[in-house]
Amino acid sequence: MKSIIVEILGTAFFLYSILLSSNPLTIGCALAITIFVTSKFANGHFNPAVTLMLVSIGKHPVSLLIPYLLSQMVGSLIAVNLVNLTTK
Repeated sequence: MKSIIVEILGTAFFLYSILLSSNPLTIGCALAITIFVTSKFANGHFNPAVTLMLVSIGKHPVSLLIPYLLSQMVGSLIAVNLVNLTTK
């Protein structure tokens, strides 16, 4: 359960950073910081494509596929709503 919550928060922070900045260096730093901070609690996918790839090659359990994908969607919705609230 802890990894799912961390995945939600990490995805939200990372996507929020992407949506507010078009600078690749800023986006790269945001990803590095997010992975560094959350690495003790979760795998740090933050992207459904990464999760699907890891499941397809057997590096992530199939049983966690749906929870991870849902947590990434929830995190992205949080990020989009935060951007809408902070930029209007």
